Amino acid sequence: MAMTENEMFSQNCLPIHPIPTYYRTCVNMLMGFLTATKYSLRYQPGYDYPDLQAYIQNLPTYAKLAHQTDGPLPKKRFHPIRRAAQSLGVAGTQSNPRKHLKKLGPKYLGHLPLEILQFVSAYVQMCMTNGTCPAPIVQTQILTAVGSLVEALTGMERVSKTPLPLAYNIAISQITWAYILILPFQLVLPLGWIAIPGTLGTPPILCGWRLMIAAAYIILGIAAIGRELEDPFGTDVNDLDMEEYIRALGVELDIMTSNAPPKPDEFIFIEENYPFGSSTDISFTSAMGMSMDGASLEF
Repeated sequence: MAMTENEMFSQNCLPIHPIPTYYRTCVNMLMGFLTATKYSLRYQPGYDYPDLQAYIQNLPTYAKLAHQTDGPLPKKRFHPIRRAAQSLGVAGTQSNPRKHLKKLGPKYLGHLPLEILQFVSAYVQMCMTNGTCPAPIVQTQILTAVGSLVEALTGMERVSKTPLPLAYNIAISQITWAYILILPFQLVLPLGWIAIPGTLGTPPILCGWRLMIAAAYIILGIAAIGRELEDPFGTDVNDLDMEEYIRALGVELDIMTSNAPPKPDEFIFIEENYPFGSSTDISFTSAMGMSMDGASLEF
């Protein structure tokens, strides 16, 4: 007597189905892991992101429970003057994303990428217990791949959640701006009034003003590089393009899962296979009929 689909799930058995709905569920969980990792590194907890919800809406996560209970998360907005000061790197204007997370309460602090990996591990365990992956070497490779995802997540979180000390950041910013503002007055005697940044003068001393602007650009550039390297997972132009990475990985997963696993009859036992190279006209079927004793091949 054939088992129903629910009975198959209760006994950890996968029914034979022409549509790969089961491993596609695992692929969706992997895509959800990538997208959830992006938002986690940007300190954006939540569930209802357009590029994330479709992948994990079937998973009972803490973020989903919080969304169903209290609705979407409030969005924090800053005054335009503060946003401009943040772009210039003025000390004290940068917002601490961890402070926003603490105000949300413990129900929003679920680690969504790690939760998704737990469901991926449950799927892998089901495949191992029902005989879908009977080879021990394959099981080892799968477990190693899942472990590598955890290691990658840990490494990125170590970079994102280990910023430079606040006192160091403030000191660097203050020293940089103090030096740039004081430097024109140090050059006022050799350059005249043209040493004040933003003031134009006569062409003979214009080169000194250009040197001032160049010096300020170099000093501010060095300070800005330190801020950019502190957290490369943001949304600035110079940050890593996480969206493009996720899109490329999604395309590769779709390519790998778009067809059934290839069979030897499809690429080995065919006339288009020339095992001795394209310089000969001996196909696979012709080579199979040849004898190894006294056989001579001309390349």
